[in-house]
Amino acid sequence: MVAHQTTATADDLRRFQIEQQENGVPTMNSVVSALRFFFTHTLDRPDLARRLVQLAHPRKLPVVLSRDEVARLLNATTCLKHQAALSVA
Repeated sequence: MVAHQTTATADDLRRFQIEQQENGVPTMNSVVSALRFFFTHTLDRPDLARRLVQLAHPRKLPVVLSRDEVARLLNATTCLKHQAALSVA
């Protein structure tokens, strides 16, 4: 956890970020933005705000159906309206 706001160091911030990442905080970039604002505007400590880094999140590719899977899906429908809707999608 970050030390008292007037005595926080760059190492404190780094430990905080690592702890948050290990705990799987999904909004870490929002936390970083809030801390940047806090240190820059509230505490007038832009030196600490510059030490905060945004974390890159790995992006997953979407699942794409094969042609055969799409054909089976369309053939599994019994209603023409559903088949038309799935064909458009």
